[in-house]
Amino acid sequence: MIAAVLLASGRGKRFGPDKLLYEVEGVPIAERAFRALPPDMPALVVTGDNRVGALARRHENITVVENTGGRDDISLTIRLGLQALPADTEAALFCVCDQPWLTRASVERLLAAFRAEPEGIYVLAWEGRMGNPCLFPRKYFPELAALENDQGGKAVIARHPEAVRCVQALDPRELEDLDIRPGERNIDGNIKQI
Repeated sequence: MIAAVLLASGRGKRFGPDKLLYEVEGVPIAERAFRALPPDMPALVVTGDNRVGALARRHENITVVENTGGRDDISLTIRLGLQALPADTEAALFCVCDQPWLTRASVERLLAAFRAEPEGIYVLAWEGRMGNPCLFPRKYFPELAALENDQGGKAVIARHPEAVRCVQALDPRELEDLDIRPGERNIDGNIKQI
């Protein structure tokens, strides 16, 4: 079984505390992340926000895992997700919840690639530029669980370049995350558009 772990614990420091509730095309960003998963795929959302948890509970396939401390520590969020996975989980698809243009079709391409060759680490990409989600077979769970100091899965990917398989997204916009409010200037001076 492949299960999804949705990482929804960050406080959105650059965007604001209500980042995952911000609506894109009339739908909260977190809800858009939930809808990008196949509806029959078992999933966990790790969050410290009760409102995000309430959105997740509307989906029969999503279980809420409470993160009551270290909400800006992605390594803790990953550990909490791993600890809550069902015992028969063969692989975990890690998704961030602030990619509002991610599509179910691209997620299904990632899952199909893994099922065809279930030994690699699969990463959604555009023209070789890796992004999220990332799918890890069970053999990498101990390394993911050992992450600390706010390290994410990219640290494990960097240690195993020979295992990485990039799966092309259907559109480059799918890899974009929403770090700042539309119309504001980002650190690099660019204005975020929707």
